[in-house]
Amino acid sequence: MFDVFGAEMISTDKWEPRDEVERQSVREQLERILRHGAFRNSTRCPMFLRYVVEHALREGNSHIKERTVGAEVFGREADYDTAGDTVVRTTAADVRRRIAQYYHEPGHENELRIDLPPGSYMPEFRLSAESQRSASSSIQIVVPSDLSEHPLPLEPSSGLYPVSPGTVAAPLRRKVVIISLISLLALIVAGITVYYHRQPAVRSGAEVKPSDSLARSALLARGTATLNLFWGPVLAQPNTILECVDSAASSDGDTTRTVDAIAAATLGEYMGRNGKPFKVRSALSVNVDDVHWSTTILVGAGNKWISLIRQPLRFYIAGGPGLDSLRIEDRKAPSGRGWTITSAAPKSEPFQDYAIIARFKDPDSGQWVIIAAGIGKTGTETAAEFLIRGRNLGELVKKAPKGWESKNIEAVIATPLVNGTPGMPEVVDVEEW
Repeated sequence: MFDVFGAEMISTDKWEPRDEVERQSVREQLERILRHGAFRNSTRCPMFLRYVVEHALREGNSHIKERTVGAEVFGREADYDTAGDTVVRTTAADVRRRIAQYYHEPGHENELRIDLPPGSYMPEFRLSAESQRSASSSIQIVVPSDLSEHPLPLEPSSGLYPVSPGTVAAPLRRKVVIISLISLLALIVAGITVYYHRQPAVRSGAEVKPSDSLARSALLARGTATLNLFWGPVLAQPNTILECVDSAASSDGDTTRTVDAIAAATLGEYMGRNGKPFKVRSALSVNVDDVHWSTTILVGAGNKWISLIRQPLRFYIAGGPGLDSLRIEDRKAPSGRGWTITSAAPKSEPFQDYAIIARFKDPDSGQWVIIAAGIGKTGTETAAEFLIRGRNLGELVKKAPKGWESKNIEAVIATPLVNGTPGMPEVVDVEEW
């Protein structure tokens, strides 16, 4: 069997975890995968993969329906139209590509493998050849016949478990040797388990210091605080948030409705986590009253409502110098400063994608408006992810004037892309008023 990169897979035999120890080994492998660069810069893919893996560990071979994933992962209505809204299928395809990228890299070939077969949302697990050899040669404690009436426990009663699946073995004949061996095993298992629980990063080969944990906690707290400053005024509004999604055709034949639906799902998932009701509508199906009297998120560069905003924004999207290009213009630089990409941009070489993000109040109704609009195919999705990540918004805060949290704010972000995979976005310019 070969993966999508043409690399031969280590094992073609499916493996099913049988107990909590083996299920935990799957979860640890899942976390290794999600920490990798292939997944770290995505919001949708980690949510999707974590959900289907946990479902498989809980329910075994139980089938997962597309509609169920759409509702439980991406906040869709229970009876939503899966033919028109392909967010689950699109995300599944993206997850398969990212998994293949992870296992294609050297150093991962002997790890437990998590796969998502084409046409299915049920993950499959496979042991590497090395893991299979280890399991087949693992030692087994043999209890002599004279102890069979009173078998000794093979695991400590405290609930601690061996680090790797399998049983322990040796052809022992004397009670005292067996008891000593089991006692020693219990001590080793207890020590390793406590060490692993207290030092999670050691499992990935990193040296962990107390200061590292404190630093991570501080970063997390700072990121959460930044998110609250940006989203707090929006989420505090009593009305249901309207996500208005671009529905125009794109130059490469795809529909931005499909691409921007992914961004809408990202933002909707964030609002759902914060208990905020929202609804998603096509830009073609909403009217002036819908947008004017609702807290609104405008998604997609072709969204007609962005151009109908009464208060002109400093940064805006316009046609570039060619028929196949789009450009972000700067009203403060009439001499021609701007950011442009074309549909002919090389996908095999690094290039920049650009997007506008904004949060401001409608001057007439006083309602908050959020904008996530990219000019490239991945720009809008990157803008949506930027808005829900504290680390990214922290970069915006660094360049924003003091007091921005109570004002209107708009920014241009640039994202490097290599073979269609976005890197870390950078804040290019900021305006507040």
